[in-house]
Amino acid sequence: MTKKFLPLLISKRDSRVINICSVAGFLAPSCLSAYSASKYALESFSDCLRREMAPWGLRVSAIEPGFMRTPIIESASISFEDLWSSLPKDVQMRWGEDFVKENLSKRATSPLIKYA
Repeated sequence: MTKKFLPLLISKRDSRVINICSVAGFLAPSCLSAYSASKYALESFSDCLRREMAPWGLRVSAIEPGFMRTPIIESASISFEDLWSSLPKDVQMRWGEDFVKENLSKRATSPLIKYA
């Protein structure tokens, strides 16, 4: 979508592309691998686009708010029993109770979550 509108943005004076990213794009907290990867991809896209558009004076900004109390953060307070019962059997078998308990505990006590 962004690249489709670049000709229009380049032709207008004082245009800017603004991408809302996340601090998870470079901190990569436990249990958020897919989320963090998608946020890092947006960070990288913004960095590349910034360099590509510099000759035309088109500015590109990546805004990286810190952790906020959203449903993805609130899920850190889920009980082990609720999480475990929601996992498919193959996931339970692959990772085991100890691994899931340990990572759930790390996530719940992470300063990133605590101070969000």
